[in-house]
Amino acid sequence: CYDTVELILLVNPIPNTLEVTPYELCDDNNPGDEIEQFDLTSKDAEISDGQLVTVSYYETLADAQGLVNPLASPYSNTSNPQPIFYALVSTTTGCVATGSFELVVNPLPLLVFPTDLEVCDDGIPDGLTSIDISIKNQEITGNNPNYSVSYYLTQGDADAALNPLPVPYTNIVNGQIIFVRVQDINTGCYATTVLTLIVEQAPIANTPTPLEYCDADSDGFGV
Repeated sequence: CYDTVELILLVNPIPNTLEVTPYELCDDNNPGDEIEQFDLTSKDAEISDGQLVTVSYYETLADAQGLVNPLASPYSNTSNPQPIFYALVSTTTGCVATGSFELVVNPLPLLVFPTDLEVCDDGIPDGLTSIDISIKNQEITGNNPNYSVSYYLTQGDADAALNPLPVPYTNIVNGQIIFVRVQDINTGCYATTVLTLIVEQAPIANTPTPLEYCDADSDGFGV
């Protein structure tokens, strides 16, 4: 004796994976060690791309495929650059897809601490004058064409890149310290230093008394 019943086979699609851009940070925390803390969850929106999925992160592809040993965020990289693997799990089907992207720690610009910028005072001996502060750009950057240079009144303005000083700039006190921001135009990473503006007073030239000579032969010429 027998009976029959219909069996429905369903094949659910796995989540779509995209080419994920590298996650780049500047080497701000203890510069030179190439280690930073990455907020991996900041990549969730890019990776999920609007799909109904959960996103988790792993150090190896095997961990991502097995959904074991997920990484906590923030995460400190162990090499530079470092591949990170992610798993997308559909919230409706449970299907899993995996992919990867790189963690990159970009170096800060290498600066040269500048010598004082000394200029001569203008016609008014007050220690204030118009100064072309940009003439220090090459010295500070080591003539690196990938660096942009800007100048500020305060450290806060330099860090935030707000209210850059005009060029030329008229100092407000003699011996004034201004702040220099050097930014890598490719990575956006920046470093700061200071520059001292010094106005040297010109010597005071007194009007001399006339130099008189007795003309013995009355020809109008004398030594």
